[in-house]
Order: sequence, then structure tokens, then C-alpha cells
Amino acid sequence: MNIPSDAQRPQPRRSSSRRRRGARQVSGSPQDARDRRKASQARAQAAREAAAREASRQEQASGAAANRSAQASANSRRESTEQSAHRFVDEKHGERRRTAAATASLHKGEEPKGALASRWALWKPHVKRFAGPLLINYGVTLGIIVALAVVVGIGAGFRRVPATIGSLWMVVNLGTLNMTGALLGFLPLAPALIYIWATARRTTKIIGKSVSVRGLRVFIVLSLLIPLLMTLLAWFMLWDASKVFDLAAPNVGEALVSTALVNGAAVVIGLRSRIWRALLLRRGLPTWPVEAFRLAASFLLRMMVAGGVAALVYAATNMGAVVDSYGITSSLTGAIGLSLLALLYLPNIAIGAMAVLLGGEFHVGDGAVSLFTSTNVNLPPLPILAAVPNQTIPGGPFFLAVTALVAVATVYRFVKTRGFIEAPVALAVGSGAAVAFLGFCLSWLAGGELGVYGSAGALEWLFAAECAAWLMVPALVFMLYVSRAGSVVVEDVEDSSSTPTSTDSDEDRTEESEDPGDQDDRNKHVTQGEQNDQTEGVEDDEVPETTEDAEDTEATDSSVKQESDEHSTGVSEADTSDKPAEAQESEKTQESEQEESASAQDDDKK
Repeated sequence: MNIPSDAQRPQPRRSSSRRRRGARQVSGSPQDARDRRKASQARAQAAREAAAREASRQEQASGAAANRSAQASANSRRESTEQSAHRFVDEKHGERRRTAAATASLHKGEEPKGALASRWALWKPHVKRFAGPLLINYGVTLGIIVALAVVVGIGAGFRRVPATIGSLWMVVNLGTLNMTGALLGFLPLAPALIYIWATARRTTKIIGKSVSVRGLRVFIVLSLLIPLLMTLLAWFMLWDASKVFDLAAPNVGEALVSTALVNGAAVVIGLRSRIWRALLLRRGLPTWPVEAFRLAASFLLRMMVAGGVAALVYAATNMGAVVDSYGITSSLTGAIGLSLLALLYLPNIAIGAMAVLLGGEFHVGDGAVSLFTSTNVNLPPLPILAAVPNQTIPGGPFFLAVTALVAVATVYRFVKTRGFIEAPVALAVGSGAAVAFLGFCLSWLAGGELGVYGSAGALEWLFAAECAAWLMVPALVFMLYVSRAGSVVVEDVEDSSSTPTSTDSDEDRTEESEDPGDQDDRNKHVTQGEQNDQTEGVEDDEVPETTEDAEDTEATDSSVKQESDEHSTGVSEADTSDKPAEAQESEKTQESEQEESASAQDDDKK
């Protein structure tokens, strides 16, 4: 008998209601379906937002990378451009002035390291300000010298141009020349004076209206260093030319000293007295040394003019010697050159005549001339040397009055044009020391060796001593008088308002004629009151808020008092108004009776 398997056995049929319940259990309710849909939509929205954020983050990252790459490319292009520019500059000038490390540090804004670099950073602006104008100034002078040397080279040969340039620079700076074995230190002073005048004017323009102390130091150093270097260069040119021509290089020490004196004088004059006063005041020092040097320079200038006039007058009286000096040349060009050379030596002769007027002497070799004696010698054939007397000057000692007159007039004008003189006695002594120093330098620069004739010029030490004596004596007299006159000046002048006028009353005059003791007491009281007022003023300045509070408090108190008074008055008025009419009438009756009794008593007394 075949038994059917479980798969073949027919399953029992379920009811339709059970199938429907199962379907409902599988499919779920409508609310669950809606929740599931919302959840799926929220997950989809979150996924989309996350994708958008990721996309924006990627875009930002790509933009930053692009910016970094662009910046890196720009930096690389700039560095390559700068390196190419540096290579161009270095290749053009043949030097490598910048390294990669220095360039990087400068681009980063770092300051240069090292003591020398830091000092150069401080001084560099001032060097840039003054170096250019000073180089232009000395370049103009050198250009004029080169032009003259070329003119000379046209006739004598251009091989002599370097030697001529060096010689002319020495002449301008009053150095010594050595030609054909003869020393020429007695050089014409006029070119040096013109050079000092022009350089001083240029110095004033370069400095301008304001300059710092560091800038002033830089300017002074450059003003002396540049001409000293040019003097060394001129000395080397003469030394090199001495191998070919019959000349020799001069003493380099004397050349440098004379160059420093000439250019130093130009700088001192060009800076003007206002800058020197400012420097002294900055150090807390008195300013009378500046006035002393001004007085000394004024005296030397006036004496130099007097000496020049005296020399020209004597040369006019000795016209025969002037005409004979032109006998060494027969051409017009030679006569013009001789006359020009005589004019260039005119300041030297004026200083010699100045030495004679001071009471000293002017000598040329073994010959000497003064107001008291004269030694005649042969002189070079130069027209201006005809002003040197060849015999004793008649009435020579009387010409000392010219020096005395110039000294007194100089000091008098100095005192007259000033309303205030600081330290008069010190100023007088300082002016004597200043004129001695300036006179020594001036006589040393104006004199020197004159070839085979020997030394020419004034005795330096005697010239300085005589200048100091002639200026110091009248200066001391005037300054002592000024000092004494200034000590008796009454500074406390009585106020004009205290002087009684014709409109004052008799009571005021009576009060003014009170005892001196009362007036002294009153003055003491007034003085104490003024001191108290000053003290209160100081306290007010120190603590102004407290004063304002006190005033406010006083005002408040006064207002409170006024209100209280008004209140009391109002209360009293109210009280009187509240009183009955009969009481008021009784009070008026009592007052009238009292007045009648008082009047009766007065009548009895009368």
C-alpha cells in the first residue's frame, strides 16, 4: 500500500480571514509606511547634504592649493627677476655687491647685523645728503684748475698738464712748490681768499636752515677729508712729474696743514655764528667765545684794509720802481701777466704793511722794514714790491696812531651795536687770544720761502703778540666800563600806577603820608597775602577738582540758607496773618505809646 509523502500529502486549507490577517501583519499599517517613507527621505536628505559639504570642502582645498601654487610661482618669478637684475648689475660694474643671504634678509625686512653695519645705517642718510653737493663744489674748483692747466699746456706742451694741475691745487691751498731746485712758499694769497669766500658761501647754502648734530659732524669731516685727499693726489702727481721735469714734490706735511687751515677757515665762516652759538648752548656753555672770534676777525679785516691802502699809497709815491719792474718783459702779454701776478700778491703785501703798522716788521730775506728802521736789499722784479720801502719811513712812529684808531673804532662799534654783552671781561681777554691765534695762522699762510731771496713775510710770533696787545687793551677798557655801568642799573622800577596824580583826593594823599612803619607793616601784610594767594593758586593747579567741589558746596549751603530764610519769613508772615485782628491792633497801640514816650524823653533832654 503506497503511503504518500509529506510533500505529496495535501495541505489543509486555511480560511480567508486568516490569510487576510497574515497579509495585514506582513504589510503593516499605513502609519508605519508613512514613517518609513519619512525616515528614508531624511536619510536621503542627510546623504545629499553630506555630499554637498564634501564637494565644497574639496573646492576650497583645490582653491587654496591653486592660490599657493600661484603665490609660489609669483615668488619664483620675482626671485628670478631680482637675481637676473643683480647679475646684470654685477656683470655691468664688475663686482658682486649683494649675496643671496643679504638679499633674503633685506626682503624679510631684517636690519643689517654687525656694529659697522648699524653705524653705517645711522650715518648713511647724512653722507648721502652732503657728499654730493660737496663733491660738486670741489669738482667745480678742480674743473677751473684743469681749464687753466690746459691753457698753459697749449703753449708749453700737454705733457706738463698733470704737473700744472698739481701745482695750481697747491697754489690755491697755499702749499709749497719746488721748481728748478728753488722753494716757493711765498705764494699769492688772492686765489686762496677767493676760494675761501666761494666755499664759505657754498657751505651756507648746503647747510640750509636746519641741520642735526650728526649731520654737522658728517659735513665737517667730509669738508676736510675731500680736499686733503685731493692734496695727496696732487702731491703724487707732482712726485710722478718730478721724474720727467725739473721739479720736486713739496713737503707733504706742510701741504696737508695748509690745506686743513684754508678749508677749515671756509667751513668756520660758512657755518655762521648762529650755528656755533647753538652748539655752545646745547652743551650748556657760554656764547662769548663766538663774539670774541667775531671781534678778532673784524679787527684783522680792518687792519688788513688799512695795510693795503698804506701799501698802495707808498707804491704811488714810488712810481719809478713800478715802471722799472716792467723792464723784464717787452711784450704786451708779458706786461698783462706781470700786472695780474702783482694783483694776486696784493693781499700778501697788505698783510706785510699791516705788520709794519702794528709796530713789527716785514722782511724779505736779509732785508727788513718797520716804522723805526729799514734795511734795503734787492727785491724780485714785481710791480707790487715797489710798495716795500727802501729807506726809513719819515715820521714812522706816528703811524701807530692809525692802529690805535682802528682798534678803538672796532671795539666801540662792537659795543655800540649790541644791547647785551655776556661776560664783558672774559670777552675782552678771549678776543685777545682769538686775534693772536688768527693772526699767527694768517701770517704763516701769507709768508714763506721766496726762492733764492730767502724767507719773506712777517714774523709770526711777533705779529700774533702785537695783534693781541692792540685789541685787548681797548677791549678791556670798554668792557670794564660796560661791566661797571651794567652793575649800577636798577632793575626794580616803581610802577607808574602808584604815583599820585592831580586827580587824587586829599584822603589818598593823607593815607600815602602815613608813617613808614605803617607802610612797612602794610607791605608785609600785602606780601604775605600775595604769598598766600600764590600758594592757593598752586594748590588749585594741583587739585582743581577739590576746589570746584568746595565752590559747589558753598553754593549749595548758600541756597539752603536762602531757602531756610525764606521759609522762616513765610512762617512768620503766616503766623502774623493767622493772629486775630484785635491782637494786631493792641500791638500797634503799644508801639505808638512807646514812640510817644521816647519822643517826650528827648524833649525833656533838650
